[in-house]
Amino acid sequence: MREVRSLQEIAKRPKQQSLAGSSPHFMPSESEAALEFTASIKIESECWRILSALTIPEYLEAWLETPDGVGIVCHAESSVFAKFRINFRDSSANRGAINVSRFQSKPDTITFIWKNFQFGKITTSTVDILVRGGPRRCTLILKHTGFRSINEVDWYSNVWSRSLSKLRRLMESLRACP
Repeated sequence: MREVRSLQEIAKRPKQQSLAGSSPHFMPSESEAALEFTASIKIESECWRILSALTIPEYLEAWLETPDGVGIVCHAESSVFAKFRINFRDSSANRGAINVSRFQSKPDTITFIWKNFQFGKITTSTVDILVRGGPRRCTLILKHTGFRSINEVDWYSNVWSRSLSKLRRLMESLRACP
Protein backbone atom coordinates (compact mmCIF):
# COMPACT_ATOMS: atom_id res chain seq x y z
CA MET A 1 0.00 0.00 0.00
CA ARG A 2 1.32 3.42 -0.94
CA GLU A 3 1.09 6.18 1.65
CA VAL A 4 -0.05 9.63 0.61
CA ARG A 5 2.37 12.07 2.22
CA SER A 6 1.15 15.54 1.26
CA LEU A 7 -1.56 17.45 -0.51
CA GLN A 8 0.96 18.55 -3.14
CA GLU A 9 1.74 14.91 -3.92
CA ILE A 10 -1.98 14.17 -4.17
CA ALA A 11 -2.43 17.10 -6.56
CA LYS A 12 0.22 15.65 -8.92
CA ARG A 13 -1.97 12.60 -9.58
CA PRO A 14 -4.42 12.61 -12.49
CA LYS A 15 -7.96 13.52 -11.51
CA GLN A 16 -9.48 10.46 -13.23
CA GLN A 17 -8.16 7.23 -11.77
CA SER A 18 -9.27 3.64 -11.98
CA LEU A 19 -10.98 2.39 -8.85
CA ALA A 20 -9.51 -1.10 -9.25
CA GLY A 21 -6.56 -2.17 -7.16
CA SER A 22 -5.73 -3.05 -3.60
CA SER A 23 -5.57 0.35 -1.93
CA PRO A 24 -7.86 3.35 -1.82
CA HIS A 25 -7.24 6.05 -4.41
CA PHE A 26 -6.87 9.62 -3.24
CA MET A 27 -7.72 12.45 -5.58
CA PRO A 28 -7.12 16.17 -5.19
CA SER A 29 -9.92 18.57 -4.50
CA GLU A 30 -10.71 21.27 -7.02
CA SER A 31 -9.02 23.80 -4.75
CA GLU A 32 -5.82 22.82 -2.95
CA ALA A 33 -6.40 25.73 -0.57
CA ALA A 34 -9.58 24.02 0.68
CA LEU A 35 -7.50 21.37 2.49
CA GLU A 36 -9.71 18.40 1.71
CA PHE A 37 -9.39 15.02 0.05
CA THR A 38 -11.46 12.28 -1.52
CA ALA A 39 -10.87 8.54 -1.28
CA SER A 40 -12.59 5.89 -3.34
CA ILE A 41 -12.43 2.12 -2.98
CA LYS A 42 -14.28 -0.86 -4.47
CA ILE A 43 -15.25 -3.62 -2.05
CA GLU A 44 -16.56 -7.09 -2.89
CA SER A 45 -19.35 -7.05 -0.32
CA GLU A 46 -23.00 -6.23 0.19
CA CYS A 47 -23.74 -2.53 0.71
CA TRP A 48 -25.72 -3.17 3.90
CA ARG A 49 -22.66 -4.82 5.51
CA ILE A 50 -20.47 -1.85 4.65
CA LEU A 51 -23.06 0.62 5.95
CA SER A 52 -23.23 -1.35 9.22
CA ALA A 53 -19.45 -1.29 9.56
CA LEU A 54 -19.51 2.50 9.04
CA THR A 55 -22.23 3.32 11.54
CA ILE A 56 -21.89 1.01 14.56
CA PRO A 57 -19.16 2.18 16.97
CA GLU A 58 -18.08 -1.35 17.94
CA TYR A 59 -17.66 -2.22 14.24
CA LEU A 60 -15.60 0.93 13.63
CA GLU A 61 -13.08 -0.36 16.18
CA ALA A 62 -12.48 -3.39 13.96
CA TRP A 63 -11.24 -1.43 10.94
CA LEU A 64 -10.37 2.17 11.89
CA GLU A 65 -6.59 2.59 12.25
CA THR A 66 -4.17 5.42 12.95
CA PRO A 67 -0.89 5.87 11.08
CA ASP A 68 1.19 5.43 14.23
CA GLY A 69 -0.55 2.28 15.47
CA VAL A 70 -2.24 3.93 18.44
CA GLY A 71 -5.17 1.85 19.62
CA ILE A 72 -8.71 3.05 19.03
CA VAL A 73 -11.71 2.59 21.31
CA CYS A 74 -15.19 3.58 20.06
CA HIS A 75 -18.19 3.84 22.33
CA ALA A 76 -21.62 5.44 22.37
CA GLU A 77 -21.45 8.92 23.84
CA SER A 78 -25.06 8.84 25.00
CA SER A 79 -28.25 6.91 24.50
CA VAL A 80 -28.50 8.56 21.07
CA PHE A 81 -27.33 6.03 18.48
CA ALA A 82 -26.01 8.71 16.13
CA LYS A 83 -23.37 10.05 18.58
CA PHE A 84 -20.24 8.28 19.66
CA ARG A 85 -16.67 8.95 20.77
CA ILE A 86 -13.42 7.63 19.32
CA ASN A 87 -10.54 7.57 21.83
CA PHE A 88 -6.94 7.22 20.66
CA ARG A 89 -4.84 5.29 23.15
CA ASP A 90 -1.29 4.11 23.40
CA SER A 91 0.37 2.11 26.15
CA SER A 92 0.96 5.17 28.34
CA ALA A 93 -2.09 7.45 28.10
CA ASN A 94 -5.13 8.71 26.28
CA ARG A 95 -3.74 10.59 23.25
CA GLY A 96 -6.91 12.36 22.16
CA ALA A 97 -10.48 11.85 21.10
CA ILE A 98 -12.99 12.56 18.38
CA ASN A 99 -16.64 13.21 19.19
CA VAL A 100 -18.68 12.02 16.22
CA SER A 101 -22.21 12.93 15.20
CA ARG A 102 -23.71 10.85 12.39
CA PHE A 103 -26.41 11.89 9.95
CA GLN A 104 -27.88 9.66 7.25
CA SER A 105 -29.63 11.86 4.70
CA LYS A 106 -30.18 9.05 2.18
CA PRO A 107 -29.95 5.26 2.50
CA ASP A 108 -26.56 5.26 0.76
CA THR A 109 -25.10 8.50 2.19
CA ILE A 110 -23.64 9.11 5.65
CA THR A 111 -22.21 12.35 7.01
CA PHE A 112 -20.05 12.48 10.12
CA ILE A 113 -19.22 15.69 11.96
CA TRP A 114 -15.89 15.09 13.73
CA LYS A 115 -14.84 17.26 16.67
CA ASN A 116 -11.23 16.29 17.18
CA PHE A 117 -9.60 16.89 20.59
CA GLN A 118 -5.97 15.99 19.99
CA PHE A 119 -2.59 17.50 20.84
CA GLY A 120 -4.22 20.35 22.78
CA LYS A 121 -6.31 21.58 19.84
CA ILE A 122 -9.98 21.32 18.94
CA THR A 123 -10.85 21.08 15.26
CA THR A 124 -14.08 20.28 13.45
CA SER A 125 -14.22 18.51 10.11
CA THR A 126 -16.81 16.72 7.99
CA VAL A 127 -16.63 13.22 6.55
CA ASP A 128 -19.14 12.44 3.77
CA ILE A 129 -19.41 8.80 2.70
CA LEU A 130 -21.39 7.49 -0.25
CA VAL A 131 -21.84 3.71 -0.72
CA ARG A 132 -23.13 2.63 -4.13
CA GLY A 133 -23.38 -0.72 -5.77
CA GLY A 134 -25.17 -3.96 -6.23
CA PRO A 135 -25.71 -7.08 -4.20
CA ARG A 136 -22.09 -8.27 -4.37
CA ARG A 137 -19.87 -5.25 -5.06
CA CYS A 138 -19.90 -1.67 -3.79
CA THR A 139 -17.93 1.49 -4.30
CA LEU A 140 -17.29 3.60 -1.23
CA ILE A 141 -16.50 7.27 -1.86
CA LEU A 142 -15.23 9.28 1.10
CA LYS A 143 -14.71 13.04 1.21
CA HIS A 144 -13.14 14.61 4.30
CA THR A 145 -13.24 18.42 4.50
CA GLY A 146 -12.54 21.18 7.00
CA PHE A 147 -8.85 20.76 7.71
CA ARG A 148 -6.83 23.65 9.08
CA SER A 149 -3.33 22.50 8.16
CA ILE A 150 -1.43 20.30 5.74
CA ASN A 151 -0.35 18.20 8.77
CA GLU A 152 -4.00 17.37 9.45
CA VAL A 153 -4.47 16.40 5.79
CA ASP A 154 -1.37 14.17 5.96
CA TRP A 155 -2.49 12.48 9.17
CA TYR A 156 -6.05 11.80 7.98
CA SER A 157 -4.87 10.70 4.52
CA ASN A 158 -2.86 8.02 6.30
CA VAL A 159 -5.77 7.17 8.62
CA TRP A 160 -8.18 6.70 5.73
CA SER A 161 -5.71 4.83 3.53
CA ARG A 162 -4.97 2.28 6.26
CA SER A 163 -8.56 2.11 7.49
CA LEU A 164 -10.28 1.69 4.13
CA SER A 165 -7.82 -1.02 3.12
CA LYS A 166 -8.55 -2.85 6.38
CA LEU A 167 -12.31 -2.37 5.90
CA ARG A 168 -12.03 -3.95 2.44
CA ARG A 169 -10.09 -6.94 3.81
CA LEU A 170 -12.63 -7.49 6.60
CA MET A 171 -15.68 -7.15 4.36
CA GLU A 172 -14.26 -9.41 1.66
CA SER A 173 -13.29 -12.04 4.25
CA LEU A 174 -16.93 -12.09 5.42
CA ARG A 175 -18.03 -12.87 1.86
CA ALA A 176 -15.76 -15.92 1.88
CA CYS A 177 -17.61 -17.34 4.91
CA PRO A 178 -20.44 -19.76 4.12
